[in-house]
Amino acid sequence: MIRNSDTEFDYHITKKKAEVDWDSDADVFSEDSDGDRAFDDFDGDVKYIRKFKSKWKYQKEIRIFADRDMEQPLGKCKVKCKGKYKRKTIKEIDYFEVQDRDAEGNVVGSHQEQKVKYSVKHKNKVKQFVYKANLMGEDFELTCKAVGASFCRAKLLWTCKNKDGSNVFEIHGDGHNARVQTFGKQNVVACILLAFAVGCKFDPQEVQKHADVQCHRIPDPNGSKW
Repeated sequence: MIRNSDTEFDYHITKKKAEVDWDSDADVFSEDSDGDRAFDDFDGDVKYIRKFKSKWKYQKEIRIFADRDMEQPLGKCKVKCKGKYKRKTIKEIDYFEVQDRDAEGNVVGSHQEQKVKYSVKHKNKVKQFVYKANLMGEDFELTCKAVGASFCRAKLLWTCKNKDGSNVFEIHGDGHNARVQTFGKQNVVACILLAFAVGCKFDPQEVQKHADVQCHRIPDPNGSKW
């Protein structure tokens, strides 16, 4: 059983930055120019750029029962996932000159207009899984590692060990499909239930999707006004 009340997402900002990028004629801002008039006549682009980085933690508790009515608990597993998130937000203002014409179509002057465009880029990555498992009153060491690539694009190997270091079970899978191999004399049914919950109900791709949604909701630490 996995309940929403047993799910928690936290984050903290590690770095933030705001800057302005001018794309214009160098003469516009020369020392001989009148500053106010030069800006009024500005023809080019201005980019306001905001960046920030954040570390996040997403944890969930899986509870395992021997019966459908969930009255006979077998154990539980707390899974803590860690990752890093980056966001880059750009407000781009394009200044351009527009000709004013009379009713006959003759040019009688000009005025300046601007076009504003926003763009946001996100980058999120799962970095680590930490497990704390208990079955039948006994604690187990459970680890997960990616084989050959990142967590969300690789084959995964989960290893469960006793406190003495002996193997309990291994899971080979991709987060949705899994093959379980048990060792020793532990309760095989309980081990398979735990392995199923870990390998197929809390997979890296699911975590990535949930973390993406939560990270996109993080307020911009640089402020809400441009």
